[in-house]
Amino acid sequence: LDRAADQWPARGAVAADGTTHSFADLRARANAVARALMAGGGGWGDVVTWMLPNGVDAIAVAAAVWRIGAGNNPVVSIYREHELSFVLDQLRPAAVVTAEHHRGRRHADEFEDVLAPLGHHPGARLVSGVAPGWRSIHELAPAPHLPPSVEPAPADDPCLVLYTSGTTAAPKGAVHSSAT
Repeated sequence: LDRAADQWPARGAVAADGTTHSFADLRARANAVARALMAGGGGWGDVVTWMLPNGVDAIAVAAAVWRIGAGNNPVVSIYREHELSFVLDQLRPAAVVTAEHHRGRRHADEFEDVLAPLGHHPGARLVSGVAPGWRSIHELAPAPHLPPSVEPAPADDPCLVLYTSGTTAAPKGAVHSSAT
């Protein structure tokens, strides 16, 4: 992302919702999210669970998580409280990111309903939109660069946890590295 933003800052990186976002914009968005995650205590080796619709916000969050050396745990938006509770209880993520609402559901509220009984309080709660008790990723100040000390995890370290559907048993987390 840094190389592309340096080489082609104005070139389109993502087209979503009728808008083309440049590489420089995507980097600034990802870095802003990365700084918010770090401010909440997230960083190298931690897990960030997120549930967002496809689009520039999801790409910026995924890039932000990898940029700080944390592990991405994208959760499909069809998961309901039962599956979400299982994932959050098993991973105990350092941060959570979700949409205020999507397809008639209030995802931020669903996260709240699941986190409270688990007694889990992630250091950062970010939302695409606006929700009480959550920090909006749309209000974060763009950041063209991260501190030089911030680095992604090595290629063989875990960086992605994907869950199976759990149709015949409990969902299972499949852990991947950049090398896989």
